Amino acid sequence: MNYYPEFSRLLNDYLAQTDRSPTWLARQLGVNPSTVTRWLNHSTRPANPELVVQIADALGRASEQEPLLVAAGYGYQPAATTTAALTPPTPPAQAIHSSAPRYHDNLPTPPTSLIGRQTELAAVTALLQQQDVWIVTLSGPGGSGKTRLALAIGAAIATNAVRDVYFIKLAPLQNPELVLPTIANVLELTEIDGQSLAVALAHYLRDRQMLLILDNFEQVATAARHLAELHRQAPSILLLVTSRSPLQVRGEREIFVPPLILPGPTDSLAIIKACEAVRLFTARMQDVQPDFALTEENASTVAALCAKLDGLPLAIELAAARGRVLSIEALLGRLDNPLDLLTRGPQDLPDRQQTLRATIGWSVTLLTATEQHLFRRLGIFYGGFTLASAEAVCNVDGDLGDDLLESLTTLVEQHLVQLVRDRRQGEGRYTMLETIRAFAHEQLAMSDEAELIRERHAIHFCALAKQGNELGHGPEQGVWLARLEIELNNFRAVLSWSQHTAGQTELGLHLVDALYYLWRSRGHVAEGREWATALLANPQATIATEVRANASRTAGLLAVIQGDDATARLLLEESVALWRTLDNQQSLAVSLMCLIESDCVDGDQFTAIYEECLALFRALDDAWGIALLQSNQANRAFMLHKYEQAEAMWAEALVSMRKVGDKNGVASLLLRLGDLAFMRNELERTERFYAECLSLVSELDETWVYPDLLISQGKLANAQRRFGQASALFKECLALSRQTGAAYAIAASLCGLGDLARCQNDYQQANLYYRESLSLYQQSDDQEQVAWLQHHLGHVAAAQGEYLRAKAHFNSSLLFFRQSGDERGVAHCQAGLACVHGMATEWTAAAQLLNAAAAKLEGISPRMAPADFDAYQRTVVLVQGHVIAPNVI
Repeated sequence: MNYYPEFSRLLNDYLAQTDRSPTWLARQLGVNPSTVTRWLNHSTRPANPELVVQIADALGRASEQEPLLVAAGYGYQPAATTTAALTPPTPPAQAIHSSAPRYHDNLPTPPTSLIGRQTELAAVTALLQQQDVWIVTLSGPGGSGKTRLALAIGAAIATNAVRDVYFIKLAPLQNPELVLPTIANVLELTEIDGQSLAVALAHYLRDRQMLLILDNFEQVATAARHLAELHRQAPSILLLVTSRSPLQVRGEREIFVPPLILPGPTDSLAIIKACEAVRLFTARMQDVQPDFALTEENASTVAALCAKLDGLPLAIELAAARGRVLSIEALLGRLDNPLDLLTRGPQDLPDRQQTLRATIGWSVTLLTATEQHLFRRLGIFYGGFTLASAEAVCNVDGDLGDDLLESLTTLVEQHLVQLVRDRRQGEGRYTMLETIRAFAHEQLAMSDEAELIRERHAIHFCALAKQGNELGHGPEQGVWLARLEIELNNFRAVLSWSQHTAGQTELGLHLVDALYYLWRSRGHVAEGREWATALLANPQATIATEVRANASRTAGLLAVIQGDDATARLLLEESVALWRTLDNQQSLAVSLMCLIESDCVDGDQFTAIYEECLALFRALDDAWGIALLQSNQANRAFMLHKYEQAEAMWAEALVSMRKVGDKNGVASLLLRLGDLAFMRNELERTERFYAECLSLVSELDETWVYPDLLISQGKLANAQRRFGQASALFKECLALSRQTGAAYAIAASLCGLGDLARCQNDYQQANLYYRESLSLYQQSDDQEQVAWLQHHLGHVAAAQGEYLRAKAHFNSSLLFFRQSGDERGVAHCQAGLACVHGMATEWTAAAQLLNAAAAKLEGISPRMAPADFDAYQRTVVLVQGHVIAPNVI
């Protein structure tokens, strides 16, 4: 290796004193910037004297420094007097500390600007300035933009004149022993006889302030030991490494380069515009469609598209390139198969970045055969997996070795799999970016083990669901609901496979049945019912009687929740009949209880079913079944206005539910007792019951009891004239119930909102809420609630001056309440009719109706809904002003 230290020193000094950069000098001389870099690094000198003269002339030093530059450039050592005479004068102190760049780089100029990554850019730049840091590794999945970020970091350091910066491509290498020669080659160093290249490189770097960017280190990972040794001999250098996995050397600081930030599904246009992934997609779309802009109309589509692409910069850029010929809607529609769409990258990119498939494949080729087998098998999971699930599905025969965790750890280190800590579940959960999972699944589909792995996946998750179902009403209820919820996408995959695979319909029905508590408690009622209906209706399937009986019961219960009582009764009666033929007492008892719970039977039939069911549960010594049956019997007593009997049975059932640990059952009973206390105007007890119920519901994170609780809390807030709070509760319930398809809760929420609108004299809005609520109650044939809606609409019509219509509503409602023996309902209708007659100045009729209502309402008016109570009070005042009737309140 040759050194020209005097020439290099002088040239560095002259550049600093004249406030010029190496790049500027290269342009003045018409040479490559790397040539000037080599002069400044002592490694070479100008090829001829003419070039030295040009340097001196360019720097304005021709008359004084040219001889010295020539002498130094050609290795002559001038005499001391000559040197002194020709040494440049010492510049002022402020010039010595000039911030003008003295350092240089060979960084390639990126064709596009960096979008986002400001947090990572600032963090890594700051990290590289810490005294104890010598190596920083930018790790992350393929296509996450590690190289682009490294270039931006290098440019920031070079621009701020902190260090020399060299960018060294390692992607073409396969042999780790070629890493140091490649670095030396970029620095244009050569070996000296008798001295190894490693020693020469260390010697050259020892006193230099230099940053080496080593790009794509993953395929030469074992060369990390050479870097550690290089650092030991040349501690002043810094290394910035891009790799899909960490280097595992002491002192390494790993910075994960994640996918770009994505917007949420309900974010505003302003927030969507600010998200990094959307900004990148917009910019690249404008490269191919200059008039493209993000608008209110297309923002949600762009957000969904970026989410489908996992926020990976490479995937986003490849998708945007398709914008030449496809609309963003068409792009989104084609992303169900992202690997087929994300091709045709820029020709100036390496082959591995031409397509997303090639990018991911590059990482996979670096794995061992065992790791590759595990990777493709993991493609069967949807939405993630636990270590136990991976072992059960991917290594049940032990063909991947005794320690699957070792291979899985490698996949995590390579960023093909991500480990997510779940504090609530107390265990780690593994996930894959969807684009990477799609590649793994594609590899699995092309293998000869695809069907075997799919079957193992189905069997494992069916067993998991059954275990959760068995513990679904015990002390671990909340834990199991959360565990099943997080596996929902895996369950969906199994159900889809069972639906479309011959001979697997029964497995799908087993799974639908085992997930009943998940469907019911986490707001997936409609989905669960759809799966059950589709699988039961499969004309090609042979379904065992036991399987059909279970599935019919589950489908029937889900139909009850959706208010489809007619279908529910058919399904539940079918289940009961099937269990009778099988002589299965436990299952028969459960189906009979479900038939009772559905409110599809009444009168003598109800009594007969109840007694048979109770006898079965007692014979089986099933405390939970007896408690649930008691609760259902109490519900019926409440509907028949036998409130004392209902309270006693609910209280007894509550004690039993607490003993068996069914928190969901406890929450439901607390709600019922709270509703009864509210009816009795015992507001403090009401609030205590509701508060404990809410605590349990929050713990379980369930959506079965919660909508009913929101309705009850809304009614309480309304009664206390906290109208804003009541409105918020009813609206929350309405939104949640529309998602789950719970017709009763939707109708009740609308009715509550109608009451609030009536309190605020907004009769037009009240009429809309009431009408929609009435339609839903009519569809479910709930005659009592239909009667109450007729009563409410009567008040709306009266307030709007439509007295004939108002009387028709009240009379229709009054007829039902008289037939059902509901004195409270009768009194409300009589008060409403009194209001109509009073508004029509029919004072005598108004007074008679008001007196009849007053006799029934005595002592209970504070429990009336505010809208009804206010109308009642106005009627009393109105009638008292025109009729001498002492007994009118």
